Amino acid sequence: MWRVLYVTMIALCWHYPRMALWVVLQKLHIVDKLCDEGYHKLSLLAFANEIYRMPCDGGGINSLIKWQLLYWHSAIPAIGCDRVAVRDYVKSKVGYDVLVPMLPNDTTVWDDPNKVDFSLLPERFVLKCTNGGGMLIIVLDKSKLNIDKARKTMQKWITEKPASHYREFQYGLVKNRIICEQFIGGADGKSPFDYKIMCSNGKPLFAWIDFNRFDGHTRLFVDTNFNILDCYTSFVPKLKKPTSQIKKPKSWTQMLEVASKLSKGIPIVRVDLYDVCGKIYFGELTFSPGGGLERIFPFSCSQKWARQADISSFTGDDNWIKS
Repeated sequence: MWRVLYVTMIALCWHYPRMALWVVLQKLHIVDKLCDEGYHKLSLLAFANEIYRMPCDGGGINSLIKWQLLYWHSAIPAIGCDRVAVRDYVKSKVGYDVLVPMLPNDTTVWDDPNKVDFSLLPERFVLKCTNGGGMLIIVLDKSKLNIDKARKTMQKWITEKPASHYREFQYGLVKNRIICEQFIGGADGKSPFDYKIMCSNGKPLFAWIDFNRFDGHTRLFVDTNFNILDCYTSFVPKLKKPTSQIKKPKSWTQMLEVASKLSKGIPIVRVDLYDVCGKIYFGELTFSPGGGLERIFPFSCSQKWARQADISSFTGDDNWIKS
């Protein structure tokens, strides 16, 4: 069935009719019945306007992300997207120093939001769900925190099932729990720049920097030499006048080294890091950024990066050839 829909979507030729068809398929609950291969290849065409192809055939980064979701079977993604388990992974690769301290200590994890003891927490902190990005509460002044509201929010996190959003299998293997981390932002309460380095098997390919994620979110692409690239994505607007607002951090070479070590043995992964007054902090590992659906403009950049990916170690099985 999905192959017929795939041919139909290709025949539509234009992005918006493809998205409209996907919406119809969702409302008719046909999307729910698609096999994983059909789901990922159809959604890639509908949202990213990209035909699923390998790099040698003109495919882009999103095709590699979809390939990884479909054909790379490893325990690493489930470890990497668990905010507790990933800490041991990071320590084994680059050491403890890059980890943001957990509060009130590095062993504190809550299964029940009602058991979070706010009296043990400092004035500023960040509450996070161990499973899934975006589930966090930034507290800049504990005296102003509505604790009951915070507990209700965390209770929603506990019952959330993010694996169903884009069929990102790794999230379905992680138990939802609550942790608290030290706030590493500035005195003004703003989060530090978020350096997101896309890597392939220990090889940094490119990066983007996210600014003001929670208030006026913008993004800037750079290459590994920190040259600003004229690229942007469908989800986040690009930073205006970047040369006057962003400079290459002194820790950039070190960040690339950290990203390289953390991504070794993984076909495609985004390593998120922070620079706080020259000190590097680990953010997270993201194995399927945007579900592999975030369009990159111009597409030629995505194709170039995909061709640079170091995937030779993962192409030995027949799935890669047949896909």
